[in-house]
Amino acid sequence: MGTLHPQTAGLGARWLREPNFIERYRTLHGSQSSEEYLRSPIRATIERGTPFRRRLVNDTPEYPLLSELRSAGATDYFALALSRIYRGFPAVTWATDRPDGFTGAEIAALEEINPALAAIVGERAIRRITDNLLNTYLGPLAGRRVLAGQIRRAVGERLHAVIMMTDMRGFTALSDRLPGDAVIELLDDYFDAIVTPVEARKGETLKIMGDGALSIFPAADKGDFSEASTQALEAALEGLERLGMVNRRDAKPTEPRSESGSACISVRLFLVTSGPPTGSTLR
Repeated sequence: MGTLHPQTAGLGARWLREPNFIERYRTLHGSQSSEEYLRSPIRATIERGTPFRRRLVNDTPEYPLLSELRSAGATDYFALALSRIYRGFPAVTWATDRPDGFTGAEIAALEEINPALAAIVGERAIRRITDNLLNTYLGPLAGRRVLAGQIRRAVGERLHAVIMMTDMRGFTALSDRLPGDAVIELLDDYFDAIVTPVEARKGETLKIMGDGALSIFPAADKGDFSEASTQALEAALEGLERLGMVNRRDAKPTEPRSESGSACISVRLFLVTSGPPTGSTLR
């Protein structure tokens, strides 16, 4: 099924009878132009809601996936669209290795349960999209509180946390010098390097404005900032290390950032706490 997410275009799951295991996977933006998708047997199902069935008696070079399933012993393949959500239709597919494939009664049974399955998947898909949007634009902590009903105006809660603030040195001059696409690419690399270590260490980026990022590391106890300070410091150091890797990569003449040349990322980074002087300041 498709979703709304800055990096992920869709989500899926595969179940195999043996070894009775569910594999969950994600598809990234841009995958719709990949050879795998363009030659997928369920492309029309996803785009137009068209059912698809194919007995796997002979090889199907036009559908590489079906050739793989046939090699694994599958004899029949059936796909149905669920209720349309956002863009395109979620799709459910079924395959069997019974020598004679699906019976007519089994196909009818799968069609009969499809509306109920569509209702369940649709509700979960909408909930997933809601979570993705709130987590992306408000942050997981604030997003959970909004979904829990904490949406009244003029109502707040005191939070004890280490605060991490970063901005890019000379960003105004860079944005004046570089073309727009290069600026966006620069910011993507910069925020990816800064935000990823934060999220990996129980932190949360509350706001991104221009070239600035505001992140917090909540304290487990309002009087003890030791763990939060350590997590924040480690995230800051890893972020700087990641930025160094980006700069070294873009300094290579074989991998130019843009036609105007590469741009070195330099940051100002501050760590502060609202408690005892256990925090650090990095410049």
